Amino acid sequence: MTFPPSTAREIAELMTGQSCEDGITDFHRSALQEMCNILTSGFIDGIANTLETTIDMGTPTLDHSSGAALSEKALSHVRKDATAIVLDSVVDVADSDTDFGIRIFLVPDPGAFVNLIDMLDMDLGESAGDQPAES
Repeated sequence: MTFPPSTAREIAELMTGQSCEDGITDFHRSALQEMCNILTSGFIDGIANTLETTIDMGTPTLDHSSGAALSEKALSHVRKDATAIVLDSVVDVADSDTDFGIRIFLVPDPGAFVNLIDMLDMDLGESAGDQPAES
């Protein structure tokens, strides 16, 4: 999950009620990490529920760097031709005229992802086969 520094400051201020004018404090960083944990967990749980499976994930860590450096570090284990899913989202904060953009990168393990898709295809095929044929 990535977002620009301006979004980080806005989220940190909204979550802590403290200004970031003098810089982002440890308290702000903790709030940002918790926000990432909440959004990531909700996103991954939603996918797992939809796919009727369990997805293991660790607690997200907070890192401040360029997008290129972050992606190189996070994706170093993935081959260049691996599958990636990228979602651009706008989060609208209730009872506020605030919204901010967040980019979520989902990079599944290629082997496990292919197996999962194969299982979905089988499930769809079985469901379609159970339907009466139209003439």
